[in-house]
Amino acid sequence: MTEAEWLHHDEPDAMLEFVGKRLADRKLLLIVCGCCRVRSTYESGAAYMAEMFEKAADRSVDAHAKMSMMSTFNELMQGNMLTFALRAMSGSEGSCLSLARTAIGMIRQLEQQQATPPETPVAARKCVNQASVVREIVGNPFSLHEFDPQWRTSTVHDLTVTIDDERSWQKLPILADALEDAGCDNTEMLDHSRSEHAVHHRGCWVIDSILGRH
Repeated sequence: MTEAEWLHHDEPDAMLEFVGKRLADRKLLLIVCGCCRVRSTYESGAAYMAEMFEKAADRSVDAHAKMSMMSTFNELMQGNMLTFALRAMSGSEGSCLSLARTAIGMIRQLEQQQATPPETPVAARKCVNQASVVREIVGNPFSLHEFDPQWRTSTVHDLTVTIDDERSWQKLPILADALEDAGCDNTEMLDHSRSEHAVHHRGCWVIDSILGRH
């Protein structure tokens, strides 16, 4: 995959195959969480699953727990697909990468089966693409997102923690200003924080870079 393809790709499966083995379990679970949040626009069960995956991302999760999450995911999202999920997970030792592949694949199936309702507000419709979630969590794998510790002033740190804890993504442009004041010259980081079109999720690569999370 080229950088241009990554930046404009609309196939989350291919994107996950490209970077999946390099991602920590936390990032993989938050990708699934973000995709579920997108889906929750249409299904309440997806909102429950988003909460479950987000909580799992913040702690160590063993293979049995991952399998249990996948089973619950299927029951809520597609009912009779449990057998399919178990087969997809077999031989993978319940890895988070396998879980993410299966979950994203099933969400894509649902997206293909159910077109976006025409009455859905534009603000909700623009975040249907699951690929945007992958880009939000991973960033650009062709660029180095090295964060200079000198940019992590008390103002930048405290504001970043607040945004992450409160999910107050509307404050990201303010964070960009604080980063610039601290000497940050990473244009990708600043542009992402100021983007009017980005739909942000827990695990945002900018927030994680500042807080030193993987």
